[in-house]
Amino acid sequence: MRKLYTQVFIILVLIFIFSLSAKSAYAQYFKMELGNPGQTIGTNDTFNVKIKINTEGIEVINGDVLLIFDPAKLAIQSGQSDNFFTFSYATPVSGTDNKYLASSWEESVAHVKSSTSDTAFYTLSVQAIGSGTTQLSFDCINGSEADTNINRSSDSSDTVKCPLTPLSINIGASSGGTTPTDIPTPTDTPTPTGSNGSVSNPTPTETPTPTRTPTPTETPTPTETPTPPITVSELPRAGIITDSLGVLGIGTVLTVIGLLFML
Repeated sequence: MRKLYTQVFIILVLIFIFSLSAKSAYAQYFKMELGNPGQTIGTNDTFNVKIKINTEGIEVINGDVLLIFDPAKLAIQSGQSDNFFTFSYATPVSGTDNKYLASSWEESVAHVKSSTSDTAFYTLSVQAIGSGTTQLSFDCINGSEADTNINRSSDSSDTVKCPLTPLSINIGASSGGTTPTDIPTPTDTPTPTGSNGSVSNPTPTETPTPTRTPTPTETPTPTETPTPPITVSELPRAGIITDSLGVLGIGTVLTVIGLLFML
């Protein structure tokens, strides 16, 4: 009987180790890089940031990128999906001035996606506000569903391994205009004299009175309707499938135990 218990214990340990190794193989990630790596960025310049996704060959159903930045140095103007997934939505996070969400997904597991290399996910248009060195970072916490996530299509579990590498940005001072040179002081105009040495006062010609040009009325510029921001909470998932990993492990253990009792 002791031998039987020992065998069962060894099998359970092997199953646990296998599940851990399988889970680590599903570590997927996002990365960021400048759209033009050699670009010199000055204050008030607008530049692009590329977000890339790598699922390491695992089929996934959606991805969410939650970014954190210093509003005194950066402002994210917009986000454009690069169509890794079919549907997308990007917006500043309501109630904050330093977070931005870029999300993309598929409507069902019939349209899962995967990649084996760093693949374009989103392109951000970013404006430099103040000079100095700053970072654009991923809000990423292991086990959280309200941060940066990549969800596996088979069981909807988040497989991003945090932390993710931030993007460092160096912003220089803005280029100023040229300083005008000194304007020379005009010399005095000589006063004309008459033939007898007296000052001649020429009769000035009459200056025509200019006609008045009517001032055009200004046409009001329509205001742009802003895209409503959202509040980060647990992000909805498309194509959720019941997690079968735990059931498979329990079924395997019961089968082994049954076989051992039959021996």
